[in-house]
Amino acid sequence: MPESLLSIFERFCDDLPETVRHDLSFMMVILSDEDIAVEQLSDVDERVPTLFESRTFIGRMGNLIGAVSIFDVYFALDPGERFGLAQRHGESKGEESSATRSHIYNRYADRSRAILAAKQVWTALRRTTLSAEAIAAALVPLNAAPDASSLP
Repeated sequence: MPESLLSIFERFCDDLPETVRHDLSFMMVILSDEDIAVEQLSDVDERVPTLFESRTFIGRMGNLIGAVSIFDVYFALDPGERFGLAQRHGESKGEESSATRSHIYNRYADRSRAILAAKQVWTALRRTTLSAEAIAAALVPLNAAPDASSLP
């Protein structure tokens, strides 16, 4: 069961668009090492697998819980606000020209849509197979379930 949770999480990550996967990789690496400097993050995609090198069951589940938490935060952010797409065309921020707003929109609209599409899939996973309850159930040892004959 627990390995299947890890497999589900891994498959979700593999299916993400490259830009979303890179954003999430960056967040996972930067949040996992408080001593790391942004200048050291040229190899983000190579650092992510090292975050999942635990050899024990509890270690792997801890890695999963940590990653799920980071994904929850990432998908809670509004990409429209993050990329400045939430500003209405009729509003103006200081001297910002219509051409500048158009450039920003064109640059980040596809990225925003990709994040929102991934968020829908993530939200469905968090309600079902990667819910807090599913993760908690995976942490309970198989032999810890009460035997029906021992119940009062």
